[in-house]
Amino acid sequence: MFAPLEDIQFKSIYGGDLPKRMARCTPDMLTALRLAAADVKTAGGELILSDMYRSYDMQFQAHLDYVTGKKSAYSPPPGGSMHEAGRAFDLDLSALKMKLSEFWKIAAKHSLKPIIDTPSEGANEAWHFDCRGSHGLVYDYYAARKGDNFASPYTAMAASAIVSTGVKVDVLGDDPVPGFIHRRLAIWMVASDPRRVRAFRHSSLIPAQAMPT
Repeated sequence: MFAPLEDIQFKSIYGGDLPKRMARCTPDMLTALRLAAADVKTAGGELILSDMYRSYDMQFQAHLDYVTGKKSAYSPPPGGSMHEAGRAFDLDLSALKMKLSEFWKIAAKHSLKPIIDTPSEGANEAWHFDCRGSHGLVYDYYAARKGDNFASPYTAMAASAIVSTGVKVDVLGDDPVPGFIHRRLAIWMVASDPRRVRAFRHSSLIPAQAMPT
């Protein structure tokens, strides 16, 4: 029922492959990553990763490191990062051997989306890319201001992606199953007919906090 996460091997900044605790992602992310890496290699660079999957505890620690000033780049609390769904990676910008704007073209070709608005190498999170999959529909729904029960469109998308892997999101409760079912139904309805969302929102089958409002 839940989306699978695959154990992978991929070159990292740590002198070998990504550590096993990080080396997990969804099948579509792995496909996109391999295709993007091939394009970067053809252009004379390398796609080398510094981060990918984070468990609940790993995301909690990353957020704590940000809060305490140990790291400067923002890391959200658990439930708010696509890393937790195996749908995000951080890369070594210097290894690309190309302008970030050029890599953005490669990324777009393989449905990999940056988290920042403009390709500036000096920006925080310039190294971060997502494979949104169907959860991009959740982002679009909230970006259109049709839902307001999450702090941002990105947080709503991340929650959808995380519960789809069977991992809890605190705001949706300890059991990921209700949130998973509701989010998948929401994605299907938004994709086919957004007007269905209003009617389904009043269903008592599953807690309403798991559904876009």
